[in-house]
Amino acid sequence: MKHVVLTLTLMLCITGAATTFMGCEPLFLEGSDTDGDGVLNDEDNCPAVSNPGQQDSDGDGTGDACEGADADRDGVPDDIDNCPLVFNDTQKDADANGVGDACDDGFVPTAAHFVLIEDATDDVSGSSPGVDIDAIGVQKLNGGMWWATSTDDFNIVNSGNTNEFINTSELLGAPDAECQIRNFTALGGAKGNGRVTVSFASTNFSGDIENGDRIRVVELGQTECGQYQDEPYVVSVSSDMDLFIEIGRASGSSDIVVSGL
Repeated sequence: MKHVVLTLTLMLCITGAATTFMGCEPLFLEGSDTDGDGVLNDEDNCPAVSNPGQQDSDGDGTGDACEGADADRDGVPDDIDNCPLVFNDTQKDADANGVGDACDDGFVPTAAHFVLIEDATDDVSGSSPGVDIDAIGVQKLNGGMWWATSTDDFNIVNSGNTNEFINTSELLGAPDAECQIRNFTALGGAKGNGRVTVSFASTNFSGDIENGDRIRVVELGQTECGQYQDEPYVVSVSSDMDLFIEIGRASGSSDIVVSGL
């Protein structure tokens, strides 16, 4: 009789006193005791370094055993890290409460600075596949209208090299295509994750996008031109390009009210 032996391997790394798994990122689970000193992580002033006595000579909340240590390995010592157990090398603290945005459950951005348009067109073909965008703007509650000045990220799909409208600079500034066959950008469809992220900068505009403002998308289709086809897309906003909040979906030219900030 043959016997088959199955071996299950648990990949882990030992870095200092912290045990890490699959990629060697430190694990600090609430209710657990990572450093095995008998003090649970959420009460331990050095969760990655064993210090059962919890000595803290300077009373700064960080135990003597790990003064100068960097538990989350983000390059910022724990004693000055505003999120000592969460990687946040930028130390962003938008509400200036001393707790970094990366670990501040109460942090909610009050303004966005970036607009993301994602192509939601399933069936694409021809020389201008997917959503055809002429311009993206922000209409403020005070009535001011501002058009995108910068393309900060994009993925223009050009499957088979058939997309003739891949220049993202064509969607910056005020609408200019006037339903002609030039001066716009075709994102290329949802299958290839066609998308573009833009921002706004002006000597007269801070670039802040707030609740109640409207995002205007000029899309060259039936609504705008009385011909062609309105194509669907998703609109989201973000304060830092890390987390985007979806504010609506539309087809053709539309205004979408900003909410959720």
